[in-house]
Amino acid sequence: MNVIKKGITPILTLLILLLCSSSVPASTVKYYKYSSWYKNYIPNYKVEITPSRNRERYYKVSYDSRGRVKSSEYFRNGEGRGRVEYIYKGSNKYYSTSISYSKNGQQERKAQRKHNANGDLIRTDTYTMSGERTSYSIRTNFPGGYKIVVYNNDGSEYSTSEAYFNDYGTIYKSVSYGKYNKRNTKFINYINPETGQIYQTDGILDGKPWGTKKIFYNDFGSVIKSEVYNQDNSIRSYQKYEKGLKIETKNYAAKKLFKMQYNENRRRVATELYYRDIFVCTFRYIYYDNGEIRKTIAQNKNNEPIAEYPNRRITNVNRDGRPYDGKEATIHTNRNWY
Repeated sequence: MNVIKKGITPILTLLILLLCSSSVPASTVKYYKYSSWYKNYIPNYKVEITPSRNRERYYKVSYDSRGRVKSSEYFRNGEGRGRVEYIYKGSNKYYSTSISYSKNGQQERKAQRKHNANGDLIRTDTYTMSGERTSYSIRTNFPGGYKIVVYNNDGSEYSTSEAYFNDYGTIYKSVSYGKYNKRNTKFINYINPETGQIYQTDGILDGKPWGTKKIFYNDFGSVIKSEVYNQDNSIRSYQKYEKGLKIETKNYAAKKLFKMQYNENRRRVATELYYRDIFVCTFRYIYYDNGEIRKTIAQNKNNEPIAEYPNRRITNVNRDGRPYDGKEATIHTNRNWY
């Protein structure tokens, strides 16, 4: 009998473990093309894909056994660019704490959230990882949307914004308010609820139309171009992008064109400046080993140095080659550059 008991006990234990494990699904990992948000800041991801270094951008999302998002990591060209970890209290479907990590895996900040009895988010406090609060926000809900006021830790107001969601609870429009040269600004962002991406921004200055920005994406969901228009619908400027990097900018009013160059580490190494489509100079950037900018060297078409700017990255200058802010520069020419 003792032999039988010793043999049966492990079998029963194994059966119990199998039954218990089959009733609780294990956590899963999925990959998505787009990220968007529901009205209570529940992270939401759409269009499941297969990850690849050839994909310009995607999200790696980990779910817990209850189907809640446990963590989300953003990838660009196969490399992780940052991760957010979500922490829940008990079986609550809304996360109470989020921890943000840098692309190097270092913890950067922590946010703690409070909800009311209806589950609506009403407050968020943001802290450094050492526990020092840096800011907090108060959210007020209204039919079809909500308003968020962000305050500095000393209680002074930092920013105000609003968001509007559709019948499915997905955000389709946001509005931000601020100041520009002591004038009141308002930016209305129109969001594709299927992708969570902004496709148009209308600017309003002191209650009057200021201009419109239109954003275009490729099949990977990466920005490839943005265009800014004046209130009369004439184009003001455009920016071109490639694999997440800005490669060209043109300002029609200033008659200037900028072309950017990068190395294999996606660090900008040069900017070419053109005026009325005529080459002016190339700004080449010299960095310290730690990645901080050491200086900018301006070169003419023969690659001869014509100016140097210490401790900063320069992309635009006055006609005489001096920075717009008047800071330190060594100019090697006595003529106007354009």
